[in-house]
Amino acid sequence: MKYLYWFLVVFLLVTSIVFHEPKEAGASVSQGGEMFATSTGATYGIPAVKTLRDVKADERGAAVLGSIIVTEAGAAGGHTNFYNATTSNITLRAASMATSSILVASVPNNLGVGTYVIDAVLNNGLLVVFDGGGTQATSTITYR
Repeated sequence: MKYLYWFLVVFLLVTSIVFHEPKEAGASVSQGGEMFATSTGATYGIPAVKTLRDVKADERGAAVLGSIIVTEAGAAGGHTNFYNATTSNITLRAASMATSSILVASVPNNLGVGTYVIDAVLNNGLLVVFDGGGTQATSTITYR
């Protein structure tokens, strides 16, 4: 009986090693969850408006502003504002979309170099507006 027990243990161990299927290493982001990026620079016009029309809604019906990566700080004064909108013209937006209610993030132009994670859901689109004053920071904006 003792030998039968050890035989079964060894048999199961050898079988599990022989028939083990190696797992394929996958990426850390599922398909459709990857981020896209666009850059801003100090040469943006004043006031500057950039509509990211390629921001697409995912299966939940929303897009995402991922992060703002500042690579060079601008001069003090002014802000870069991120809106959950597709236009800066208030007459073309629904009455419920007051400018203050669609503001997702506002960062000062002299924000230090670094990565600032926002992860905000956007139901309408992503509108980036540089409101003047100082010089704009050079940055990369990630979104999906």
